[in-house]
Amino acid sequence: MDSAPFFIPGRTYVATAPFLPLDLRPVFECVAVAVAPERGEQVAFGFAALLGVPGWSQVAYEGSQWSAGWADAGPAPDRSAAAAAAAPDDGDEVPGVYLDPAIPDGTLVRYAGGFAQAHGLYRSEVCPCARCAEGEPRYLLRDRTTDQAVMCCTPRASVSLVF
Repeated sequence: MDSAPFFIPGRTYVATAPFLPLDLRPVFECVAVAVAPERGEQVAFGFAALLGVPGWSQVAYEGSQWSAGWADAGPAPDRSAAAAAAAPDDGDEVPGVYLDPAIPDGTLVRYAGGFAQAHGLYRSEVCPCARCAEGEPRYLLRDRTTDQAVMCCTPRASVSLVF
């Protein structure tokens, strides 16, 4: 674990979990740290991804996540609104939104789409049905314990990676 007492805004961290292969270790870019009003515990806000998997999610880490072990990997990229405004606009991205469609098969995802009764954690794989063969990938969601298919044709915008 890093010698700092907690995550520091403007720094990038890599989980030091020795049981995970390097390409599956979480990376965290700390944007801000605040104190939770009810518990008085520090909370770090930022963006997380897996080293070998494209795509980022917004996250908040508490002290228990810090104590799991993180190594300081250096300064985080400037993701401020001023930096985004100064960047050339290629017209292909929606500001503040990035959904990489390539989720590797077997990845743990959280479904939060329009079917509220099914919200939860699943293993995903690219949907094999003919309806999903063209355009952006859609996903088949499987129960984490039984591996039974639960939902198919799930759009990328309905799932997020779990760290």
